[in-house]
Amino acid sequence: MDIQIKFFSVPVGYESDVEQDLNQFLRHHKIVNIRKEFVCQPDQICWCYAVEYLSDVDSQKDDKSAKEKKKKKDDKPAIDYAEVLSPDDFAIYAKMRTWRKELADKKGEYAFTILTNAQMAQIAEKKIHTLQDLEKVSGIGEQKINHYGKAIVDLMQSIIKEKNIDVSPKKTQTTKPLSDKDSQKKGIEEKKS
Repeated sequence: MDIQIKFFSVPVGYESDVEQDLNQFLRHHKIVNIRKEFVCQPDQICWCYAVEYLSDVDSQKDDKSAKEKKKKKDDKPAIDYAEVLSPDDFAIYAKMRTWRKELADKKGEYAFTILTNAQMAQIAEKKIHTLQDLEKVSGIGEQKINHYGKAIVDLMQSIIKEKNIDVSPKKTQTTKPLSDKDSQKKGIEEKKS
């Protein structure tokens, strides 16, 4: 294993290409360690970074093995919810996905720990807008309800109101409809009484 070191000096107070170079370098290399120091010199104030990284040969080997492991682990194809959901349901799903990403970024968590794509699709499709119904979604337990339940319900109620979606329970017909003869008989019986 061959460890290399690269130094970056990022001036404070204005944007520089060095900052972009550092970010690009970090994205494209296997980083072992970073040490940073704040340096004040008479002619310049800057952050100095010493970045330890694996050489390209070792880094590429590690990347290939990681990709192979991921490929074996993820044998099932990804679901494209734009194709699976109706356009209206996908619009709700998309709003939920945006909300989830913003919340995950704010909390410093992975988005899937808040809600999985499958859970959001189920919520969007069934127009779930109460805590009671949210508890019925697969994978949403007491802990998720306590952490995110109110926010999810508020979001869904807001979407339902904004899009003017009817979420009233659908009445199911328990008796068969009257035929023409039945309705004529009923009419005759009502006249007699």
